[in-house]
Amino acid sequence: MEYSIGIVTYVKRYETFFKPLIESIKKQRESIEIIICVNGDYNQPFEEQYRQKILTFISGIKNSFIFIHPEFRSLSKLWNTCLINASNDNLLLLNDDVSIHPGFFDNLEASFSKTEKNFFLINKSWSHAFLNRHIVDEVGWFDERLLGVGGEDNDFEWRYLNKLGAKVKNKELNFIDNHSDKNNYLINQQKTHANYSKFNTDFLRLKYLESADGQKYGLWYRAVNINETPQMYPCE
Repeated sequence: MEYSIGIVTYVKRYETFFKPLIESIKKQRESIEIIICVNGDYNQPFEEQYRQKILTFISGIKNSFIFIHPEFRSLSKLWNTCLINASNDNLLLLNDDVSIHPGFFDNLEASFSKTEKNFFLINKSWSHAFLNRHIVDEVGWFDERLLGVGGEDNDFEWRYLNKLGAKVKNKELNFIDNHSDKNNYLINQQKTHANYSKFNTDFLRLKYLESADGQKYGLWYRAVNINETPQMYPCE
């Protein structure tokens, strides 16, 4: 089964995480397509030296394509961009602060279902997830009204459950580490819930009501959707 890789990154993780991640991927799967979305910082000029370095680096990496956003864009927007621009319907979505070790791709590919569309979290985290574009389109694209970072994954899981009648599957795979780096990602933004955008939290409190029976589905004790998600890309 053919699949692409999608990675969202930004300046603070370039040397520490991003470059080693790309190099480790290509050592194992030299020809695999990688879609890279580079995010800018909020209310700050894009760093020219970083722009030059990452373009130079990626120009030497086979079958890798880069989208640079000079201003900050939401994580929902960037995930959608990776999905839309990949050549394949299947996409391995990776945070830029993960490490991949020899054997990971063999494990991943051995886990693929031969009878249904593959769509699952890896090790219970959206830091590494395997997505299918047709399922995302059926459920509804990641909500770009969430203008920051945080909650876009939980929101999608809630809609997945209500659309398809089941929770997103999970697969436990070895040879991948999630470092969960918190290094100033949300520069100049109000934060809440560890390192998430306050804007996203406030928006989800408008999109979802607290359920009367106390049930929740990853949305901070709010499980009743009162604000339908518009279809972000109807023509796709």
